[in-house]
Amino acid sequence: MNFVGVEECAAGHLLAAEKGKAGERYLLGAENLTLKGLLDLLAQITGLRAPGMKIPHGVALGVAYVESAFSRLVGKEPQIPVEGVKIARHKMFVDASRAQRELGFRPGPVAAALERAVRWYRANGYVLARRAKRIKLAA
Repeated sequence: MNFVGVEECAAGHLLAAEKGKAGERYLLGAENLTLKGLLDLLAQITGLRAPGMKIPHGVALGVAYVESAFSRLVGKEPQIPVEGVKIARHKMFVDASRAQRELGFRPGPVAAALERAVRWYRANGYVLARRAKRIKLAA
């Protein structure tokens, strides 16, 4: 997948509005990472272990279908969306060099965006208390 910080993406939209050519499209991306690469990076940032078990796609898809059906019965949003499992199977790497070249788009490192996100989740109570003590963020 390709990841970019939301702040950089917003700045890229402004650049496209200011410098982009009408009718042209620009990909606003920063770093191409596999899901494992993303989880490893999050593990480095949080100090928590990345998941170690890899679940076969067919098993994950089956669980997603069952969980989605159960969620509909109880009137809740599924925690494992079927479409999310389906799309996770495909590499979604992009090349943002055109936006960099033509718009001057300069995204920051994804690690910095993830650190900001983890800090926000922690500050807003989305990290479980027993795990929050283990998160060590760079100052």
